[in-house]
Amino acid sequence: MPKKVLVVDDEETLTWGMAKSLSKDSNYYELLIANNGKKALEIIEKENIDLVITDIRMPDFNGLDLLAAIKKRSPKTKVIIMTAYGSDDVQKEASKRGSFKYIEKPFEISDIRDLIFKALEEKKGFVGEVASLQLTDVIQMNCLGRLTLMLLVKRGDSEGKIYFRDGEIIHSETGNLKGEEALYHILTWDTGEFSTVVGVLPEEITINKHWENLIIEAVKRVDDKEFEVKDETLKERIEEINLKEQKVLSQISKEFFTIKGCDKVLIINNKGDLVTYVGSKPSLKDQNVGAILSLGGEKFAKFTELGNFYGLTLELKDKQIALFPFKSFYIFIVFGEKIDFEELIPFIDSIFNKFKET
Repeated sequence: MPKKVLVVDDEETLTWGMAKSLSKDSNYYELLIANNGKKALEIIEKENIDLVITDIRMPDFNGLDLLAAIKKRSPKTKVIIMTAYGSDDVQKEASKRGSFKYIEKPFEISDIRDLIFKALEEKKGFVGEVASLQLTDVIQMNCLGRLTLMLLVKRGDSEGKIYFRDGEIIHSETGNLKGEEALYHILTWDTGEFSTVVGVLPEEITINKHWENLIIEAVKRVDDKEFEVKDETLKERIEEINLKEQKVLSQISKEFFTIKGCDKVLIINNKGDLVTYVGSKPSLKDQNVGAILSLGGEKFAKFTELGNFYGLTLELKDKQIALFPFKSFYIFIVFGEKIDFEELIPFIDSIFNKFKET
């Protein structure tokens, strides 16, 4: 796919002359023209523009503001600034905002052609996944190579930027964070993608420490954070499992409650504590009996094999009780009348089979 170059200048004679002179390079790139900043932004929204060559002074849009807008919308698009009002301050400001090159009018068409080909050279830098290459390694390579670029890091919907100038980290941002805190936060990401945009500088400098000190501090924070992250992840996972189990336990309790003669169904955890129940409110005696059975019921109750499952059954003076293990819980059923468990085997078997894979 051919590259696309956009020339922006309110002087139509200049854009016409450039288009005519550069038409000989049509095999290498497609040339587009805009005679104001608004039109330029409309084109950038619709097209994948590789290079923008823009004047600084235009009636509707200052070239430097256009440069900032371009970098915000499309960080990888390179920008060449051209102006008839050159000054060191303008050049510094253009570089600060991410200009690839700066050229003063009038210029030879051969000079602008050379700049275009240089800007369109395939210099993609790093492209990879954080999982296979640590960000700290990438940062060290950029610093040791004394590079000036922006490292763009993406993880899901999150995006982070780390700016380098001559091998030093000078700015970082992600979300509402800026400076060192943004850098340290980005370096806690253990998965994602990264790429580099050469020659881009930030609008502000927020980091002044030597890069090696930043890496040492970042690694220390990552090590400290690892335990917190693991603990929080485990907590979230446990809560997720609990919510799922609660739903299953609620469903299975309701299924057992449909058995004729069932008065209540209690769910007891492996510590003997009541988790939830269905039916009439359990008395303290019910809970105590359930706890005793769950913690050592085989000493007091009859071991009953029910199809592919087993349980403990206990016949008291005024009620009949059954207790079945289910994962890390016990299902404690209280019947208000005499029950023939043998007759219930198919029904109980079907309930457990229904929920055993959940």
